[in-house]
Amino acid sequence: MIEILLKDIKPVSVNAAYATARNGGRFNTKKYSEFLRNFKIAMFPHNGLLTEFDRSFDHNKQEIMLEFTFYLPKKRYYTTQRKVSLRSGDASNFIKTTEDALFKMLHTIDDAQVKKVSSEKKVSHDNNFHIGIKIYTVLFEISA
Repeated sequence: MIEILLKDIKPVSVNAAYATARNGGRFNTKKYSEFLRNFKIAMFPHNGLLTEFDRSFDHNKQEIMLEFTFYLPKKRYYTTQRKVSLRSGDASNFIKTTEDALFKMLHTIDDAQVKKVSSEKKVSHDNNFHIGIKIYTVLFEISA
């Protein structure tokens, strides 16, 4: 298992990640491009772990499970009436952008090899945005 905490990085919703061109094509928004840059910088200290994971992953026998934890500032998570804010974002909408950013860091593994993904939102203890990532490998389960 690999466990990583990326400090001071704000997740981007899949809704804010892409825009449609006049010709109907899709492109990354400025917000998502900035997220990808910041993600790559935040992942730099963990490159060795990712490289080793990439090398040791057995494409013929293993699948991947991911757990994401999105830490949000308290003022973003709750309203002044102490209800979960609609501005806090959907945890499920943060998954795809973060998963895609993670798999851009891996050279031989594709996100199609992900068997299971889970996510949760939590209030951060320091009022900053953070992203927690846990990566597990599991053996294929071939059923009849």
